Amino acid sequence: MSCIHVCLNCQLGNCLRNTASIAILADHLGVDWDIDLAQSESSASVNKVMAALFPGRATSHRPGSYPVVSEMAVLRFLDVHGTTSHPLVEAVTRRPRRNFGMHHIYAFRPSSMTDEEYLRRKLAFYQAIALPGWLREEVRCFARTRGILGDATGCHIRHTDNLTDTIKRELKLNTPVAAFISRLRKLGDAPVLLCSDDARVTRLVPKSLPEASIILPNVCSEDPQLWQPLYEMLLLGHTRRLIGSMASTFSYEACFWRGIDLEIFRNRKWDCHKISEFAPAKSTAQTCLTKSAAVAVVPKRTIARWHTDLLTAAWLQRSAFPTKDKKVCNCRPRKP
Repeated sequence: MSCIHVCLNCQLGNCLRNTASIAILADHLGVDWDIDLAQSESSASVNKVMAALFPGRATSHRPGSYPVVSEMAVLRFLDVHGTTSHPLVEAVTRRPRRNFGMHHIYAFRPSSMTDEEYLRRKLAFYQAIALPGWLREEVRCFARTRGILGDATGCHIRHTDNLTDTIKRELKLNTPVAAFISRLRKLGDAPVLLCSDDARVTRLVPKSLPEASIILPNVCSEDPQLWQPLYEMLLLGHTRRLIGSMASTFSYEACFWRGIDLEIFRNRKWDCHKISEFAPAKSTAQTCLTKSAAVAVVPKRTIARWHTDLLTAAWLQRSAFPTKDKKVCNCRPRKP
């Protein structure tokens, strides 16, 4: 049977983004998909989490049993190749095979699928993931003990390995901490859930905003080294909206668990991506990746308003890669 294989790459946000894109593509082509742990380039802890989230899909294949192809052979990039340059759609498939594996970190859609349909299917994909019961309960408990988490604004500040990423530095994709502080100051005393991979940031932001109501995540009860990243991602996903880090899949994917809006800082301004407008109806939460699922219709002009860096539909019919005026880095994908 034809099958597309997810070859995990890097950290949790990358792996979830990878898996969602492959799953949507496979469903669109009418073929199966799985996660081949034997081809994973992620850590053992990330592999365990992904296997727990997708127990029926995680497997190991004999090396050489299928072709592992280059992402450049499958994807046509719309913005920057080499890092996660857009939170919603970064590429479209060129000529996908029916049996292949690929290491990648991108959100891509089939060329015959609209951006709107891709986003709806991705939201449905996340809503259908069966979380471990203890993890789901701890997220609910945190929300109850900290008040109504759904009224808070989430904030994720990536401030470690991204600072040494050559592409992100050259293209100025890293968001300065000062930009976050300035944005959060506009919220006044409204509650903010702050998550960061840098302990210095979680100390600096509350000191810089004494009037703000900053909430910090606790440590989950079961094997924090394994589950803490996903725990914090879920907490962020339960907030009202997320102020996230540009080029961080952790920020991007956190918004898709429940379909919340995302603000990111690019070109010296904050842009809001209305992910909530594409959330499926509650009745279709478990109809993951089915073409007949009933979802709200969103006018095409909506996506044109906030997804302005996509190229025109006519361009997408070409087989060439982006023209020279687009920033394209032909190098190995980096961590978000």
